[in-house]
Amino acid sequence: MDAVSKLVRLSHRYEAGSPERAAKLAAMREKVDDLLNEPTNNQGRPDKGNNITFIPTQDNERGTSRDYTVRRLKRDRPDLAEMVIGGAMSANAAAIEAGFRCPPPRARERRRNER
Repeated sequence: MDAVSKLVRLSHRYEAGSPERAAKLAAMREKVDDLLNEPTNNQGRPDKGNNITFIPTQDNERGTSRDYTVRRLKRDRPDLAEMVIGGAMSANAAAIEAGFRCPPPRARERRRNER
């Protein structure tokens, strides 16, 4: 017997004093048993869920935040990092230029047309 069935089988302390209450609880238990034992209509492939894993990290170790992007630029492209820190370029534009991020779809089309 699973945990839910065991929980439903517990008797309430007021059941003994009231036949009406005992009958209502018995009907409730029977309904819960029926619902738990009802066959499921599992057709098709099972749900795989999603592929998103959220593991909290300290100090925004990864992601798309400006802080992370600047740290990565400092590590991999110090020249672009200096431009971002100096205000000459946005962190997103520098990440696109460095190849960390893809440009927006419209910008990709414009670049193809410029060639």
